[in-house]
Amino acid sequence: MPQMAPMLWSLLYFYPLSLILVCAIIMNFNKNFTLKHSKKMKHLNSIKNWAW
Repeated sequence: MPQMAPMLWSLLYFYPLSLILVCAIIMNFNKNFTLKHSKKMKHLNSIKNWAW
């Protein structure tokens, strides 16, 4: 299978790059999500405290 070799090499080359990119995106998304989520949780906690 000679035509498989370039694909494998491109996979070997692009996989770490895409992995780094995905990790960066996920970390950025998690940062934004936790910021929003913590605000929401504070809001929920204040409602809970007010309800009790």
